[in-house]
Amino acid sequence: MNPELTQRLDRIAVRAFLPRGTVLFHDGDPVSAVYVIRKGSLNLEWFSYRMAFHQSLGPGQIAGLPAALNGTYNLTATAAEDCEMGYVSTESFVQLLVDDAWVSRMAMVQVSRELLRIRSLAACCRYQAMPREQKTIGDPAHES
Repeated sequence: MNPELTQRLDRIAVRAFLPRGTVLFHDGDPVSAVYVIRKGSLNLEWFSYRMAFHQSLGPGQIAGLPAALNGTYNLTATAAEDCEMGYVSTESFVQLLVDDAWVSRMAMVQVSRELLRIRSLAACCRYQAMPREQKTIGDPAHES
């Protein structure tokens, strides 16, 4: 996470407290904000019939950044412990992107990193699901 991006978002954020176990947003909810984690941690989860995704976010990280650009949260975020958050409404976030090219670029970098990480996880899942005979690099029976 880029600390400068976190600081710029935190400057316009409204402080909020989230008790442990509280769901911040659900998969499929319309986006209302991005959240800067000041204290505590969030668990992010996504499930489908074939895969499950889990990630933890802690102080200095931003929850909901990719969703703010597409309009729908695609994960469920739950407070793993009591959290102090900075709430940045979608409108304020989008206005910051319009007004500050540097913030726009850093947001795109962060989203592209998350996309690469998810693609890597998906590739690992596909590899693990392959039959064992397809995982071998060479055929030992034909090696001399």
